[in-house]
Amino acid sequence: MQLLPTETRAIDVRGQRGTADANGSGDPQVGDLTGGTETVDRVLTDAEVVSGGDLVMRGEWVIACPCSHGVRTGRWRRYDRWWMRMSEEEFTDALLAWYQEFGRDLPWRYTRDPYAVLVSEVMLQQTQVERVRVRWTTWLDRWPTFQALAAAPLREVIAAWSGLGYNRRAVALHRAAAQVVAEGVPSTMAGWRRLPGVGPYTAGAVAAFALGADVIPVDVNVARVLERRLGTPAIEPPPGRAATLTQALFDVGATICLARVPRCGACPVADGCPSRGRHYEPLRKQGRFEGSRRQARGQLLRDVQTGAVPVADADPAILAGMLADGLVAVSGDRITLP
Repeated sequence: MQLLPTETRAIDVRGQRGTADANGSGDPQVGDLTGGTETVDRVLTDAEVVSGGDLVMRGEWVIACPCSHGVRTGRWRRYDRWWMRMSEEEFTDALLAWYQEFGRDLPWRYTRDPYAVLVSEVMLQQTQVERVRVRWTTWLDRWPTFQALAAAPLREVIAAWSGLGYNRRAVALHRAAAQVVAEGVPSTMAGWRRLPGVGPYTAGAVAAFALGADVIPVDVNVARVLERRLGTPAIEPPPGRAATLTQALFDVGATICLARVPRCGACPVADGCPSRGRHYEPLRKQGRFEGSRRQARGQLLRDVQTGAVPVADADPAILAGMLADGLVAVSGDRITLP
């Protein structure tokens, strides 16, 4: 890590000029390591680099000690929003060490079978880990290969997916299996992208976890950790460690660097983090489930699984969407599983 430069002045990046006092009680409330006051001499924009790159602005404000004795005493550690730049190598080493001791024990982390990895990633897209843990094992017991899944009737696949939510994922997975049987298992990310239901993240995940590619698949958890700590949504993994580093990022994002109220005290890379101690508003609010289209689609699918449903009993818009997704079929005046 690089220490703060001795010549840097106190900086208020909220767009206000003022002074920083020794007790942190003035405006801006940032404190002063020299024991006196330091005038804010200019305003910087977020992410501007000062003093040759030794200090990068992140967050609402930061103050840098204008004399060397303050840095030598290390008293800067009192201030949560100080940030010593952490190299990617240091960041990676800290995460991997933490993961070795605290990483979650999940069954799909013990396989490099492309099919098993793909099933886990598709299930995990919109479903909580603990729900997937059991369902993934049950699924593989029933359909252990691409060939087995492709040969299964779609109606059975849809029924087996019930309870995981977003049921069209089951249809896409079934179609993907059929394509793999016909064309062979892809050996590149581009090849995985051509499968139904496989986007950039899922293709990257299969490439990293099953094929050993040196790529970090970035989901919302990974992006959140990287952006809050390093100010970037991407990182170059050390050769041969991409899969393990990704799992470490998953776990920190899912259990510590939470979306709204991070558990910074438990974070392995919290020291000097520019986001430490911050709380966040939700990026988006999901609509109410009660009375929603999601609820109506789920109910119709459950009804169809127990027996044919009259077309007249279904909402036309809901039925049209489910027909387009391949979740149901219409035979005469009845709705059935495909």
